[in-house]
Amino acid sequence: MRNKAMIIGLLSFFPISAQEGNYDWSQVLPSHSGIQYTSTTVSEPRPIEIHCLRIDSHNKWVRFTTTGRADAYVENLSETVRKTTRNFMRESRENGRDVVVAINGDGFQPWPAPFNTETLTDLTGLAVSDGVLVSPPTGEPSFVVFDDHTMTVTPGLPNLGGVRTAVSGFSFVLVDGATVPAGNDLHPRTGIGISEDGRFAYFLIVDGRRAGFSEGATTEEVGAWLRHFGAHNGLNMDGGGSSTLAAYDANAAGDGVILLSHPVGNGIDCSGNCGATERANGNNTGVYLAADEDGDQLPDDYETNTGIFVDNADTGTNPNDADSDDDGVNDGTEVALGSDPNDNLDTPPLPLSPWSWALLAFVLSLAGSAALRCIGQRSRDYI
Repeated sequence: MRNKAMIIGLLSFFPISAQEGNYDWSQVLPSHSGIQYTSTTVSEPRPIEIHCLRIDSHNKWVRFTTTGRADAYVENLSETVRKTTRNFMRESRENGRDVVVAINGDGFQPWPAPFNTETLTDLTGLAVSDGVLVSPPTGEPSFVVFDDHTMTVTPGLPNLGGVRTAVSGFSFVLVDGATVPAGNDLHPRTGIGISEDGRFAYFLIVDGRRAGFSEGATTEEVGAWLRHFGAHNGLNMDGGGSSTLAAYDANAAGDGVILLSHPVGNGIDCSGNCGATERANGNNTGVYLAADEDGDQLPDDYETNTGIFVDNADTGTNPNDADSDDDGVNDGTEVALGSDPNDNLDTPPLPLSPWSWALLAFVLSLAGSAALRCIGQRSRDYI
């Protein structure tokens, strides 16, 4: 089953000199199913701390989500309620959605004070939450996840058919493996990238505004870091005091929702390792683990309760019954072994060790001899 605890002690955390070469994710254990996290520090060209998640969209438990519509929703006026990234996670988890990692998303307006107050706001680009349009497209590029779990980063879409989740950013910083030149201004940054084959998403946070400790990055450097970690295309999201990475750690104190990055939500520069402050953002983007209410090792949204097996992503099984066909074999086990979990006559063979096969052959030979003797006796009885 899924590991729902962050493995903080096993994170990759080591200094490197620059964002060159390819990062080796094979050395990083998953913190949750389909999710890996690493944190890196550099001293050149300035002190910077960088955080990155690699998220495997092929993992059957991985689902993406973003902030939904405000109750008082008015398009292009009051679209969402601003929340800190951690409060977004907390609210999602309280409502039964097992969000385990999250970052901030798009820009928003107006910019009210105080910085951490939950107020109504308008997003600056496309946003879609659970297939529902939250904010219409404005020309900003977007990170998009479709109903079939495929992903893209795109300058725009001809239509929104099949879009499950979308969150937008300010600009491309990585295009077909090449960084996009930009200015020299340094800020905390948030980036989202996609691998060339579309399998992995990368959520990147660069801490900043802490002189001598982590001083931020340019947008071109965000592209270079995304490429270093494995992205082929990537976006610059809302940054500055909004840049935040949070995660769920079952072993942590309190509710387990912790900061992995060091946000400066109040927007104030400081010297050294000053305390973190969290900003209420227009929207946040997270990854949650699919529910499995009956504990059969199948995500509930794969179990469409039709009684007809289509494929591994549409099993047709009952999400409230671990053994839909009552044949004594768990639905997830049947899917894994290639039999139909809705047909009690299609039960998979159980794997046996060589000794078990030998014992089974011996038992079958005895049974066969007994059967022959029985047939012989019955034959004599009928003669």
